[in-house]
Amino acid sequence: MAGKASPKAGRAVPAHAYEPGAALDEAFAEDGRPEPLYTDLIAGLDETDLANLRERTASRLQSAGVTFGAGDRVRPFPVDPIPRLIDGHEWAHVSAGLAQRARALCAFLADASGDRRIVTRGLLPARVIETAAYHEPWVRGIEQSPAGFLAGLDLVRGSDGHLRVLEDNCRTPSGLGYAVATRRALDAELGVAVPPGRMDAALACGLVADA
Repeated sequence: MAGKASPKAGRAVPAHAYEPGAALDEAFAEDGRPEPLYTDLIAGLDETDLANLRERTASRLQSAGVTFGAGDRVRPFPVDPIPRLIDGHEWAHVSAGLAQRARALCAFLADASGDRRIVTRGLLPARVIETAAYHEPWVRGIEQSPAGFLAGLDLVRGSDGHLRVLEDNCRTPSGLGYAVATRRALDAELGVAVPPGRMDAALACGLVADA
């Protein structure tokens, strides 16, 4: 969601006082009414102090040891406690595209550490691979299995309403763990009914383990 200036810390902000700004808003129409997909969620938050909800969610994540970064750069993991909702029709389209993109990334990485047909066919200079910041020469020749491939694909919604991939993260992405931790924290703090048919992010951990 995108709206007018964020509230100052500690200030009580009820959900019904939210005012959409000029940017595209996924949850509210231009007249300030909730979009159909968000109607039940917004109704459930109508008497909720949003600033307090944000603080409670952050505290729960901190207590669970959820942080971002490593070494001397560790900091709290920021979470917007109002979940983004995607309906089944849109998700069917988006998930198919994400799966295709992940397969393409996996094929590229396997080729870059293998026969490098992408180089011999003149599609990519070898120097692009060999000078990459995270290039690991020692993996050259090691067979890459697609079964254990993970990619974190960051999505953003443009001003035209379409979801697009902002960036691809293939360096052992940690987003899966954050998704599980965030889901648990929000389930405990939001106080709204879980929609029927919601996917369980924790199930993906089992798929990774089996791979």
